[in-house]
Amino acid sequence: MSRRFVRAKPGQLVARFGKADRWDKPAIQYAYGGAGAGRSEGRILSDALEGVGIHDGKTLAQLLEERGFDMSTLSFSVQMKDPADV
Repeated sequence: MSRRFVRAKPGQLVARFGKADRWDKPAIQYAYGGAGAGRSEGRILSDALEGVGIHDGKTLAQLLEERGFDMSTLSFSVQMKDPADV
């Protein structure tokens, strides 16, 4: 069972398969946690998975689905580096 709402910690981008509310069709949900991980960074992630055709006009999500991957198990997160580590 998937979480209803996708949440991100500060400085984190998250993508998970789920539903925004009980009436929605299941889809990839995105969240960004601020502190450097904002809307524009979230857009980069959503474009990478669903927005930009990378092979024969198909998105990464479409290509994975065609190859037999279960997109309902998708769970992705990335945390910003600590400024001291940069």
